[in-house]
Amino acid sequence: MADLLQELTSNLPSDPGSAFVIFAERVFSIFEAGRRIGSPDAVRIYLFYKTFASRFNLDIVIDDLDSVTDHNIKGISNNILGNRVKFVKGYVSSEINEMIDQISTNFDGSFGVARLNEQEKQKIRDHLEKIRRLIDESGLPVRKKNALFERLNALAQEVDQYGTRTDRFFAFMSDVAFVAGDMAKKSKPLIDEVKDMIKVVSRSRARQEGVSLPPGDEPILLPPPENISDEV
Repeated sequence: MADLLQELTSNLPSDPGSAFVIFAERVFSIFEAGRRIGSPDAVRIYLFYKTFASRFNLDIVIDDLDSVTDHNIKGISNNILGNRVKFVKGYVSSEINEMIDQISTNFDGSFGVARLNEQEKQKIRDHLEKIRRLIDESGLPVRKKNALFERLNALAQEVDQYGTRTDRFFAFMSDVAFVAGDMAKKSKPLIDEVKDMIKVVSRSRARQEGVSLPPGDEPILLPPPENISDEV
């Protein structure tokens, strides 16, 4: 297994906790495939675990070993995967805080309306389909999946309205925030899809209200929404 460590560390995410978990998943998949690692690769993987955990202050104890075997590496990898939420929660928390900030900025409990054009409607439908797939493939309990699917069905119906109520989409962000910590590595693509969908809705509403948009893909800061009765 030439350059095994380089292969295992290729294209890891920038978040240390997520990278640590994904590295462990890659190592564990070797054993699941019925393959062996052996020395010196086992020693390199062990040293990577020790050095990485120390460098980024990850909450795990990896015992000092005089010799390293496949059994040791499999045990360490399994321990990491069994505690994966603990390692990714820092990333999830920062993403949730960003989502909460966006909700607080865009949604104060009253309602606003976005007039979506056909291109925007199709973009949102595409995001909804990707979000549905990510939820379906996640390890969430069936009860939580079904609750999110119900919200998605309601959003799909909202897209087809002449005036799309934006509060429904901002509320869905909070629903995702509640379950993100249970999804480990699946949380990032889900959060990214929801944020991109919200951008479409926010930009449409900003256009409806005559707000000048900033360039680029940064989240928009909208003024407090008007009551829906004033717009329809």
